[in-house]
Amino acid sequence: MIPHGWKDNGTILTALNNVPVKAGFREHILNYPGGWNADDWPLAPEQSLSETEFAIHSGAGSRQIFRTLMLVWYPARGVVTAWTGAELLVYIKLSDAQEKQIAALKAQLKTA
Repeated sequence: MIPHGWKDNGTILTALNNVPVKAGFREHILNYPGGWNADDWPLAPEQSLSETEFAIHSGAGSRQIFRTLMLVWYPARGVVTAWTGAELLVYIKLSDAQEKQIAALKAQLKTA
């Protein structure tokens, strides 16, 4: 089922914000039990990555980030919904570590 207001040309599903959804992610949305929430549009196009979910060290696949969740595709598993809270926590920890490193480097520069 095509989410209300979205467009589908048989290959590309286009969300309200004109961001495309393709291949397995398109099929996942069209076949979502009860229908996909039309307001849960993608924030960016699909990305192919060597590390798809940092929180679980998932390996290669592709992902597409939506307003409320992240869809991930793996060759062996197909499309799954990622735990965005776990992913967010990883990025927060990385950001905090980088902030500390920046502060330490600034202190070193000041004394140099």
